[in-house]
Amino acid sequence: MTAVQKSWLWMTSLWLALALVVGSMAAPVKAAGISGSFHAYKGYVSHLPHGHYHYMYGGHHYWIHHGIFYHSDAFGYKEVKAPIGATIRALPIGYTQWNVRGKTYYSANGNFYRYMPRKGAYKVIARPKGIVGV
Repeated sequence: MTAVQKSWLWMTSLWLALALVVGSMAAPVKAAGISGSFHAYKGYVSHLPHGHYHYMYGGHHYWIHHGIFYHSDAFGYKEVKAPIGATIRALPIGYTQWNVRGKTYYSANGNFYRYMPRKGAYKVIARPKGIVGV
C-alpha cells in the first residue's frame, strides 16, 4: 500500500468515525401532532414535517406546522416562540381555551392567541392579564 493510499484510508476512516459520533448524538423525536420521526440535535430538527408553510414576519423567515413556529440556521430548524403580532391559520394541537372578562383566548406551547374573525386567523398576543400558571 502506498503512502497516498494509506493517507486516503486514514482520512476516510476518520470521516466515517466522525459521522458515526455525530449521528449517534441525534435522537429521534416526535413533535406535537406530527407523524414520523425527525432527527434532533440540541433542540433542532434536520428537516421540517410535511405540510409546513413559510411565513415572513418582521423581516424574519419562519416555517409553521400545526401552529408551531420554526426558525432555521446552520444547524437546521428549531422550534421558537411565535412572534407577537403574527397570525396563524389554525391553532396548535392540544391548545387550551381561556375565558377572561368575557373574552376568549387560546394558548399552546407558551404562546397566546386571539381569534380575528375578519381575517379568519389567530393572532399571537402577549399573555393576557388574568391568566396565570401557564
